[in-house]
Amino acid sequence: MGKCDNIAFPMLRIAVPKSMETTLDHFERAGRPVVFKGGRDVGMTSTGDEVVRLRSYDIPLVVGLTAHVGICGSDVVEERRHHFLKKPEILSEFSYGRQYHEKPPTLDLVARQDEYVSSLKEIPSGSIILTELPHLTREKFEQAHKNVQDFISDGPEDLDEFIGECERSHSVGLVVVHGRIPAMLEHLNGYKVFGVVVNETGSTLRANGLRIVQRLQKIQAQFIADIDALEDTSTRSEIDDLVSVLNEAERTRISGESEATSKVSAEGSQSVGPLLKERAS
Repeated sequence: MGKCDNIAFPMLRIAVPKSMETTLDHFERAGRPVVFKGGRDVGMTSTGDEVVRLRSYDIPLVVGLTAHVGICGSDVVEERRHHFLKKPEILSEFSYGRQYHEKPPTLDLVARQDEYVSSLKEIPSGSIILTELPHLTREKFEQAHKNVQDFISDGPEDLDEFIGECERSHSVGLVVVHGRIPAMLEHLNGYKVFGVVVNETGSTLRANGLRIVQRLQKIQAQFIADIDALEDTSTRSEIDDLVSVLNEAERTRISGESEATSKVSAEGSQSVGPLLKERAS
């Protein structure tokens, strides 16, 4: 009899990002496929666990309130740590983002091609920094001994006034935006403006004529758990089982990709070998 037979309540409540189909694929590869019916954002796994699709930004706070566990980016977990009522436990990490690539996503400081700075430390006072992660971005600049001011509702009324204030206080200005940072960098041409963005392949940066000034950190998909849920023996057992199958599924995927890459390399060497011998003779 399956675990979902004769069950009144879900064994686990799991929060996953709406924008990461790789997460649902990961569950399927782990033998826990998720079914969402009628376009709803609440579904069930084959083992009777409830899965809720949320904004990635909300998941670190939802875990511990209404969910036992969740998966989201490490950048979001770091950003939201200032708002935790309870700090979640990080039980595992996976090197994928919205897509599968050889390398994990990164958090990058980016600029237009005509901004001639080579590192965060060289960004001049009065520059504007666009970001969706204000706490994490502020931390990176302050680690480089940069003063930071926030563009807030009760501050200067327009951007030019804010920039002037930043210049006078020898600060950079932090402006929180939600999405489309690469396009906004082009729109604000004429200002010294930079962006802090999540970068998976570089294609969006290239399409908008941007370059990486400095790589700030790698981003992992983190499996996080409510610390109170881990203290309950039966819930902890369910969580450990889920972590185990997810870890194994990811090891299998990475191993398969490595084997495929090795095979392609070997076939390429074999095809080039006769040609090299022919040229040598």
